[in-house]
Amino acid sequence: MAPLNYAAICDENRTRYGTDIGRIGPMLLADRYDDRTHFIFELLQNAEDALGRRSGTGKSRSVTFSLSPGRLKLSHFGRPFDEADVRGVCGIAQSTKDQHSIGRFGIGFKSVYTFTDRPEIHSGDEDFAIENYVQPKTVAPAVRAAGETQIILPLKSGDSSAEQEIANGFQHLGPGALLFLRHIDEINWSIEGGASGVYMRSAPEALAANAHRIKVIGQETGKPEVDQNWLVFDRDVSSTAGEKVGRVEIAFSLTSREDAPGRWAVQPLAASHLVVFFPTVVSTNLGFLVQGPYRTTPSRDNVPRNDPWNQQLVQETADLLIEAVRWLRDNGMLDASALRCLPTDRAKFPEGTMFTPLFETVRETFLDEALLPRFDGGHVTAAQAMLARTQELRELFTAGQLKELFDAEGCAWLTGDITQDRAPELRRYLLQELQVPEITPDKIVVKLHKRFLEAQSDEWLTRLYAFLSGQKAIAGLFNALPLIRLTDGRHVIARENGKSNAFLPSDIETSFPTVHRAVCGSPEARSFLISLGLTAPDPVDDVVWNVLPKYRASEVDGDDKAYSADIERIRIAFNTDSKAQRDRLLAALRETPFVMVVDTGDGKDYVAKPGEVYIATDRLKALFAGVSGVFVVDNNYECLRGEPVRELLEACGALRYPRPVLTPNALTWEERRELRHRTGHEETSGQNDVVVDWELLGFEALLALLPTLSQEQRAERTRLLWEALGDLEDRRGRGVFDGSYTWTHYGQRKAPPFPAAFLRRLARAVWVPDGSGDLVRPALVTFESLGWKSNPFLLSKIAFKPPIIDQLAKEAGIEPAALDLLRKLGITSVADLARIGIANKPAASLPDEPATEDDETADDGVEPQAAEVDEDARDDAYDAVSVDASPSEETNAPDLGVAEADEAMGGDTDAESFGADPTERRANAARGRRSISAEHRPHVAARPGQRNITGQAGLDEQAKRLGRRVASFFDGAGPDADDEEATAGSCVAWQTKLVCVDVATGGLQFEIGPLDGLPPFVKKLRVLGDKDWDAFVLAANAKLRPTRVSVRPGTGPWRWEAVGFEDEQDLGLDQLALGALDVTTPLVFRVDADGVGQLVTSTTLSLGQSYRLLLPPNVGGEAGTALVDGWRIWALDLATQLSSLTADALETLGVGVGEASPRLEWALASASAWRTSARGDSYPVFDEGTELFVNLNGVALDDGDEAMLFLHGPAGTERLALSTSGLVSLGKPAAGRWACALLHSRTNVQTATLVFEVAQSVRDYVSAAWAMSVPHGLASLEATAPPGWPISVRWGGLGAHEETIAAVYASDDRTVSFEGVHLLLDARAARASVADLVVDFRELGRRLLPLDGRASLEEVRTQFISLWQQRADLVQSRKGMWLQLMPTWFEPMTTRLGYGVESLALPDGADAPYDLAAWLLTIDERTTGSITRSPSRVLVLTTDVGSVLRDLRAWIDNACTAARVRDAIVTDGTRWAVHRKGDRQLRRREWSLEHAINLASVDDMLNDLTEGL
Repeated sequence: MAPLNYAAICDENRTRYGTDIGRIGPMLLADRYDDRTHFIFELLQNAEDALGRRSGTGKSRSVTFSLSPGRLKLSHFGRPFDEADVRGVCGIAQSTKDQHSIGRFGIGFKSVYTFTDRPEIHSGDEDFAIENYVQPKTVAPAVRAAGETQIILPLKSGDSSAEQEIANGFQHLGPGALLFLRHIDEINWSIEGGASGVYMRSAPEALAANAHRIKVIGQETGKPEVDQNWLVFDRDVSSTAGEKVGRVEIAFSLTSREDAPGRWAVQPLAASHLVVFFPTVVSTNLGFLVQGPYRTTPSRDNVPRNDPWNQQLVQETADLLIEAVRWLRDNGMLDASALRCLPTDRAKFPEGTMFTPLFETVRETFLDEALLPRFDGGHVTAAQAMLARTQELRELFTAGQLKELFDAEGCAWLTGDITQDRAPELRRYLLQELQVPEITPDKIVVKLHKRFLEAQSDEWLTRLYAFLSGQKAIAGLFNALPLIRLTDGRHVIARENGKSNAFLPSDIETSFPTVHRAVCGSPEARSFLISLGLTAPDPVDDVVWNVLPKYRASEVDGDDKAYSADIERIRIAFNTDSKAQRDRLLAALRETPFVMVVDTGDGKDYVAKPGEVYIATDRLKALFAGVSGVFVVDNNYECLRGEPVRELLEACGALRYPRPVLTPNALTWEERRELRHRTGHEETSGQNDVVVDWELLGFEALLALLPTLSQEQRAERTRLLWEALGDLEDRRGRGVFDGSYTWTHYGQRKAPPFPAAFLRRLARAVWVPDGSGDLVRPALVTFESLGWKSNPFLLSKIAFKPPIIDQLAKEAGIEPAALDLLRKLGITSVADLARIGIANKPAASLPDEPATEDDETADDGVEPQAAEVDEDARDDAYDAVSVDASPSEETNAPDLGVAEADEAMGGDTDAESFGADPTERRANAARGRRSISAEHRPHVAARPGQRNITGQAGLDEQAKRLGRRVASFFDGAGPDADDEEATAGSCVAWQTKLVCVDVATGGLQFEIGPLDGLPPFVKKLRVLGDKDWDAFVLAANAKLRPTRVSVRPGTGPWRWEAVGFEDEQDLGLDQLALGALDVTTPLVFRVDADGVGQLVTSTTLSLGQSYRLLLPPNVGGEAGTALVDGWRIWALDLATQLSSLTADALETLGVGVGEASPRLEWALASASAWRTSARGDSYPVFDEGTELFVNLNGVALDDGDEAMLFLHGPAGTERLALSTSGLVSLGKPAAGRWACALLHSRTNVQTATLVFEVAQSVRDYVSAAWAMSVPHGLASLEATAPPGWPISVRWGGLGAHEETIAAVYASDDRTVSFEGVHLLLDARAARASVADLVVDFRELGRRLLPLDGRASLEEVRTQFISLWQQRADLVQSRKGMWLQLMPTWFEPMTTRLGYGVESLALPDGADAPYDLAAWLLTIDERTTGSITRSPSRVLVLTTDVGSVLRDLRAWIDNACTAARVRDAIVTDGTRWAVHRKGDRQLRRREWSLEHAINLASVDDMLNDLTEGL
């Protein structure tokens, strides 16, 4: 055919559009396209239409773009252009398509004009170019294949970016451009000399009538191959007239399933735009593609949302989507990933938006149809669906079980892929839009009822237990559920009313209800059952619940075989490894009469409690034979013989030795009054008198039986009695041989120990056989004549008649050593003594003559019993309870009187008598007081590491040491080499001392002066060292007072010279010379009260002290602070306990750490003056006739330790006993120079020494005194001191550690103002129950005031109620917020109760359960003048006091064990209870603070929560 008449078309278009179209055309196309490359889609659209209109098959369905410099060519094999097509591309707004075709506006082709001015078309018979948009012009034919259509676009010459933009447009096509095209199967593009690409689409695979799987692939230069699979659903749409006009389509992206090869899964798209054959700018917010014949804007890249046709298409798409979802469900592809493609986020589909109908349609369908994927397969409606919070819930509970528990027909778990982590938007949609319930463990656990649980299998129940074991947060719910399956299949609650309803299975067959063995085979299940408080029915439970009850009945049934079996069960239970269970067993056994016994009097059989019987030892059976009322174990029962059973019975209370029995009424009222009188406080309130006194079970009847026996039987029985008393000492201890008496009268009062009732009875009774076999009192028989085994302790308690030789020796003043010598020499009679002239007694000393060292009783080797009680006080106590000392008419011998008691104890033979003047007794005690330890120690040399402070040898040794100490201090003599208090300075009057201050104020310093006698012409002193180092000191200062100057440590040796008089040799400055320091070991400086480190010779540091160590270069590593030239200063403030790291570091330096140093301080009496010794040290001077007192602190005594106070002066050396209060009187020393030293028996404890002088008529030029009143804290504080005198106020606490609170100065009128100090003291007193207030006057001495902050019950009650009224709302609103409540509530509360609060260290793996917190409560006490801290109770904080006391008592017990305490206080802040460790049966009383206040029962509550107020 001939080509068209292009000229005619030109003429028509000029007539239609005018001659100015070349100017108007660009204006018509301006801004129509946001993207210039949109023309590529327009050309593809033209090709799609042409291929669709092509007749015949088998021809190519590809489109090819070729970009070369200056032009772009498009090639396809669609239907060739006809006249209508030519007129269409040469017209404006003129198209050959209907309204539902892709390009119906007729201007789509015009988009090419953004890149070209003269496009060419070669198709069929037509070869033309278009000029001025509408004028076709004939061009030469192009070379092309048969049926090929070519569109050639010569690019505008001035458009430099055209080629790059077109290249980018090709690369943005992607294989997805083919998805919704029906006729193009392949797109090719290439750039001459550059990249190329090819996209292909497979033939659709029909899956259903309206469902196809389409695969598109793409390959571009330099990029990996793209392989996409799509699941496309379509639905025909018709016009309003019913004419089919196209179809809507949706496409889901597919991905192959890794878990099922060959199967596909739907995956959501990250972004999705509405497709109208090609993408538009309209975002759908869907996870799939939507395509349809929507009406678009002329540029075909946007869609009018309110167009009725478009709205119809949206609804058609919604219906298609539901069909697609159903198809996905039926074909196993509707899973959580597919659901995520659907419109589920309401925020993205608000009312009135284009695709909101899809959101609403999907939501309504989910509510009505089973489209939600189940966990176990299949689908359910939203009304039947349940979301599980955890995977364990889905795996544990089946749909059938959910139906039964929730009474919901057809309910089921949704897939486990819908979780907060994996699909948060989908989960939110299910919960909020579909109202699907989310089931948490607590919601389902509370529905586990008895009938349901009993219907489940053992295997399922085991899995339930394993699941619940991990649900710690809801553990409190388990206590009310019948979770425990018994062997008979029944289910019970684990524990009710504190008692277990079941026990774990064990190897022991019992009648206990036992957990079915099949349900506790796994470790998790067993752990869960144990967490509920279940235990195996161990032998202890068997005995307590099954064995002992029958022995508590009025009559005990059963034969010997059954009894033997019961004893064996008890014995096995006794061997348990659990201390708590063992204690529980013993507590039950002690209260049960299960021991078969025999009355030693009539031989009858009985059943008795173990605490009422004796073990059937040969000695006890022989001792009590014939004595009525004494029960011994019946050895006729074989099961009661043997050591294992005896150990069991002993643990329960049976004894192998005489049984002490309390007898509080054995002391008469007169004896009590005499004890109070001798203690110095005779008055008593009578309300709180407590007497602890002892008698021995069966001894009274035994003493009554003795006279009825034959002489041989008497001798044997009394020997057994004596040996039984020895057993009592060995097995029970010596404390039972003493009684105690306390009473109250304006405070607690205590008498010294006195002989127990059985000792007093044995002293009065006639029970010891004499030489003729008659029974007499012990005082009338010499012990040696009895032939009994000697027991020094018993001999100190029971007074026998002394041997004649001992009496003579004492009268002659012979020491025990001399007594031994007399025996060796054969001097055994009065005649022998007469031959050597000592037969007569020496004349008695005058009554008022003071006792001397020679008057002391000789050491008899008897061990002391109470070193903390001075001997005179003990003698007084023993006197007070002695019987009448008049001779017995029957025995012709005196009763145990005062002198006999003294002799028996090795006491002073000059002991005071009843009725002596109390003042005289005190003076004698102050002067002549002796330590019991010193009086009764053998004279032996000190062991290594020990000081010899006992016996005569110890006294002599310390007398020499103290003598040297006094001479060194006062006269400047050489110091004692063994004196650990000696400093490293020289001992001459002029000396250079090394002192150490902190690095910031100078570090190492020289201290010289006062240099009395330095010539007045010397104005300046110079010290010279090595390395050209020197320093200067003003002579005027050094003459009058100690003067210091800093020194470089490594510059020694050092010498001094007078500036201007360097050649003078007789100035005495050579005495100040000092050698170089040792560079291999550290120097130790002990910091004094002024903060100055004084050099000490000892390398053993004491706890509670502060030190500075001067470390030479390369010694001690990097410890301390750098000084100069590699020297360092290490400051150490040693606490009562030293860290292992610091201790190891000190050990490597050769420095040891001892214990807390004892401290000796002046008390009560003030010095009349202070003077300076030859060594430059200050010392106090007291007026003669003044009674002096010292206060002792920090004396720590372990087993075997001793400490003594030595007083040395002109009258000699004496030992003074320590007192429990710490205050000791030195008496009224005579004029002279004295030293008082506190020595510990261990050499690693430093000695504390006070040196002083006593003189006549001392001039009082300096004085200091104070007055204080302390009812329950500091009320007033007054002091006087010389004008301007500095005073330090310190707070003393644990381990003698002192904290400086304030520094004040005396005013011109000698008074001291403590204004402002009271507030600081009150704040500390509020936090401490025991402390020391120290006012340090430096050279004038220290004043120490012990403060006991324990308030009265009334004060605590008032503070308690006031604090609750202030903070009740805070406590109740913050319950469980323990870290916030601790400082605001619990610490103030426990402080008022007398406790301190510390963190509690628990063993690994024993951390507090979920909402529990635990702290350690401590108490501070004063012991031997020192303040010590010990654990008291555990404080357990919980939000549920009842549950913790019911279910977590084992954990509380472990916490108590870790803290080494017995009780725990359990509280939530408002409810308080005390738990006793090991308590399993009894519920301790709980207190509600609100109720206690309202019911006025606060006092009872406070006494329950404290150690006693």
